Amino acid sequence: MTKMKYTIAVTVIGILMLLVLPAFADAPTISSTAPGRWLNGTDLNINIIGHYFPLNAANITVNLSQNGQTNVSATGITANSESNIIASFGVRSIHFGDWNLTVNNLSEGSNGTISNTLDVYNPSPTLSTINPSTATNESTSVPFILTGTGFFPTPVINLSMFSSPWTNITATNCQTINNTEIHGTFNLLGNLAQAGSYTVNLTNPDGNLSNTLPFTIYVPAPTISNVVPSSSKNNASYSNVQLTITGSKFLTASTTNATITNSTKSVQILPLSQPAVVSNSMTFYMNFTGRPVGLYNVTVTNLGPLYNNTTWSTPFQIFYPDPPRIISLNTSSGVNPGITNVQIVGSGFQDGATVVLNRTLLADIPGPITSFNSTTINCSFDLTGRSVGPWNVIVTNNDTQSYTVPNGFNIIAPPAPTASFFTDKTSGSFPLTVLFNDTSINNPTTWNWSFGDTNTAGIPQWYNTTIPGSQNNSHTYVTPGIYTAKLTVSNANGGNTTTPGTIITVSKIVTIGVFRNGVWYLRNTNTVGNADITFAYGLADNKPVSGHWIISGNDTPGVFHNGIWDLKNSNSAGSPDSTFGYGITGDTPVVGDWTGSGIDTVGVFRNGVFYLKNTNAYGNADLTFAYGLPSDTPIVGDWTGSGKDTVGVFRNGVFYLRNTNTWGDADITFAYGLPSDTPVVGDWTGSGKDTVGVFRNGVFYLRNTNTRGDADKTFYYGLPGDTPLIGNWTGS
Repeated sequence: MTKMKYTIAVTVIGILMLLVLPAFADAPTISSTAPGRWLNGTDLNINIIGHYFPLNAANITVNLSQNGQTNVSATGITANSESNIIASFGVRSIHFGDWNLTVNNLSEGSNGTISNTLDVYNPSPTLSTINPSTATNESTSVPFILTGTGFFPTPVINLSMFSSPWTNITATNCQTINNTEIHGTFNLLGNLAQAGSYTVNLTNPDGNLSNTLPFTIYVPAPTISNVVPSSSKNNASYSNVQLTITGSKFLTASTTNATITNSTKSVQILPLSQPAVVSNSMTFYMNFTGRPVGLYNVTVTNLGPLYNNTTWSTPFQIFYPDPPRIISLNTSSGVNPGITNVQIVGSGFQDGATVVLNRTLLADIPGPITSFNSTTINCSFDLTGRSVGPWNVIVTNNDTQSYTVPNGFNIIAPPAPTASFFTDKTSGSFPLTVLFNDTSINNPTTWNWSFGDTNTAGIPQWYNTTIPGSQNNSHTYVTPGIYTAKLTVSNANGGNTTTPGTIITVSKIVTIGVFRNGVWYLRNTNTVGNADITFAYGLADNKPVSGHWIISGNDTPGVFHNGIWDLKNSNSAGSPDSTFGYGITGDTPVVGDWTGSGIDTVGVFRNGVFYLKNTNAYGNADLTFAYGLPSDTPIVGDWTGSGKDTVGVFRNGVFYLRNTNTWGDADITFAYGLPSDTPVVGDWTGSGKDTVGVFRNGVFYLRNTNTRGDADKTFYYGLPGDTPLIGNWTGS
């Protein structure tokens, strides 16, 4: 009974306690999460499946945890139901590996955890460059720099060769500078790293493997310090020549070879047997018999999958058995300037030999070879501009063996030149173009031409040159006259001038005409016949003149009346081209080329005084002088062929000619014609000199020399009372 009461009491107490104590919810449990793997550095949202999750997201936190790492809390919670929530972590970068996930019920102070539910992995590293990308297998420490992306501390970097035998070399002293650069070293000593093609790869601590880059390991290049002998001849005695090469880094005999090569002649000479390598020396034998002469490269090659070689800095040379030898020269001197042909007699001359004249501190003078055999060379030397004195003669075969004759050739200075020339013509009507061609000898270097005339400013006409080939020239004479052309030539040894020179006669053959009642009747030949040109110009009482007013080649009309000049530039009717006042009524007009300019200008004769003008324009006289008597008839002509007109007078059948336009006595005096004749002046024959004539009762009496005598030409033209005219009407 007592026991029953105790049991009932206990039961009652328990029920009362249940009624008094508060009720507790179950703790969260997690059955799964998704995703199970996450790429580090990307946006992370985890879907969590389980039980007893609070419905209010404010009462929930979610954490990721890993041993040794700081917990990572979700930045956002979405509570879908008591069995599903979503935790957002945003873009994060955390330690790689497995992480635990915990859901916390903040209102109940309970939580649930699922272990190793999220595998965090990093991006695979990428390799961009490795520097250097080649090396030789002779060093225990080859530093390198690797660039790329996604590098982490303490990576593993390997050089791998997958061909047999498989080789893997792991880098040491790797230091991650940042996530894009790593420094490290490779041990490439020959017994660890065979020569060949390798790949470089990197493994991050998370196990991610990079792409690969190529890397090449070569055998070391040998060095050469000497080759003995350094030359050989190519005859039969040199069929088994021992060569010894000293240097370093020679591999064993089976992996080392030597060659002698002339690339320009496509010749390679191989050893007769495998070279014997002892320490830093290798010995082998070669056959040089019949090999082309010249310079050869000596190359030692360390053989292997990827060989390496070195070429000696001093070429090996193969010679002919005997050097050339000079016995004699057919000439031992030559003139500067000029080309001297030389024949050299001797022995041992080879095809491809060269010949030069040599002198210390001066450039060699090459002697191009025109013909050749083993005992004779024919060549030529251009000595122009070369220093006079002795020169060495050197013949060099194409194997560089040579023979020298000291001071064997002497360059001598040329003699002074002798001037001479010819022309394509020596006479003709103005304007006259003459070609001057130099024929001087003894190599002149300067040419100075004097053509004998002057330009409009009175300056003598000349042409100078120092350019060979340009010494010939053409010159145009624009004024009738007789000129002396000369050529002066010179070189370093003197000069010479043509004497007495060449006479060039520039003529202006004139013909006749008459003026009658203001009409011009011009004849193109000094013969009887009808007028070739007829036109009206001026008035019946005008005084007609003719002249070369412009550079046109022919004479044209003009008239003088009451101190006025009306000049016409063509042989035709019409208005004057130029009108100006000069002189006074009663003056006698005169026309001439007073300065040798090729242009005729005006003047007047008044009371025994000439008033000459150098331009066809109004103004004062440029030249005034007394000559003749007031009653004389003035005349004008080029009496000497100087190219300039001077004055004269006709008085009672006598001509008084003056060679200069100055006061003084007549230079030429002779009787010709009658006191009542009208004087005329012209170059009737093209001699370059003007001579006289007279017009009498419609007849012309022309004289070819300024001397007393009979007329050289007589013909009718015009009427008594006509005024005679003289001119070159056609410009021919």
